[in-house]
Amino acid sequence: MGLAILYSGTIKSEKAKQFLELVRSECGMRNWPITVAEQSVVEKSLFGLVKKPVLRPFIRIEPDEDCDPLCFTFDINWKVDDFVKTSFADIEIHKSIIELFESFSAAGFRFEILDDSEYYPSKDNAVLERNRLKFFEMLENEYEKGAVGPFKTPEGRIVDCYYPENE
Repeated sequence: MGLAILYSGTIKSEKAKQFLELVRSECGMRNWPITVAEQSVVEKSLFGLVKKPVLRPFIRIEPDEDCDPLCFTFDINWKVDDFVKTSFADIEIHKSIIELFESFSAAGFRFEILDDSEYYPSKDNAVLERNRLKFFEMLENEYEKGAVGPFKTPEGRIVDCYYPENE
């Protein structure tokens, strides 16, 4: 449930520094806080043996307090698969995240994008607004059935609603 942008892509290892510079620049223009760290990633051999760990960057962008963080957690092959939920953020945040991915594409970093709101690739504002309204109507129905929410997980992900256990 919720409006989310799912993204998947691979960057070339020799372009990692350029990608990080682009992310920092784009986030700076948007005044989005960014955290960059290194993470240890391991690859398993065909026989399940763990090969020597390698370091990959972990990038966490905070577009808005009312949406998920935008994370780039690269695997051993420099691939990332993740999503960012924008349901509760201002509609302009959703559009700005799409623009961020378009700036990546213009610089040669291609990500496959699946936009639950159907705003992208048409960029039709009416479609985005209509699907956002449908989401909130659906959410209201869940609240009427006893669901509670939204809330943030310790990792900063937003959970739209859940049904508390019977006490």
